[in-house]
Amino acid sequence: MADNQNGMAAEYERVMNKTAKDIHDNILQISYLIKMQLDVFLDAQGARVKDAAALRYAIQLVSQLIADANKICLRLNNDFILSNNLSTLLQFDMERICRTMSIDFHYQQKGDVKVLDPQLKSVIYRIAIEAVENAIKHSVAANIWININFKDHGLIMEIKDDGCGFATDKLHVKETIGLPYMYQRAKLLNAELNIDSVLGTGSKITLNCPC
Repeated sequence: MADNQNGMAAEYERVMNKTAKDIHDNILQISYLIKMQLDVFLDAQGARVKDAAALRYAIQLVSQLIADANKICLRLNNDFILSNNLSTLLQFDMERICRTMSIDFHYQQKGDVKVLDPQLKSVIYRIAIEAVENAIKHSVAANIWININFKDHGLIMEIKDDGCGFATDKLHVKETIGLPYMYQRAKLLNAELNIDSVLGTGSKITLNCPC
């Protein structure tokens, strides 16, 4: 069973790395070329362009697309995850994400820190990313908390927000596609994932993972 789960996790990471490479080699490269052409045109024709402001806005949008695609590549690329421990990934990377959205981030860690299997660490990190980004996009939260508790035979990760909450009977509708993905990733780890939420009171996602 463990070998099968490790094989599934390894295949998952292979697909993530390939996706990151495809984004970099295709979408990012084309975006760079579009921006270069727009910059050249604006520099040469700026004074004669009827609506230079619209052109500058288009350049701004392409620049944002490039920045967002770079972030996605970074998170999909397993090398970034392997080069940092779980505490660093959760504490500093999540804080950076929340800061860009003016959300207060709180991190707490208990127990003796464990050196985790790389594939295990990668899937836990991706579950946390999904949970935090869901909270940022949908909850209108002012605060997000991540609590990690290392146990003798595993760890418990709790991610909470003080946002608007949602009805848990709608977990599997199209608009909540990130939540089923978290369940699938938890299954790779033979872990238990619980999602608790009440409208108006925020949400809590708990991952109980053997390690």
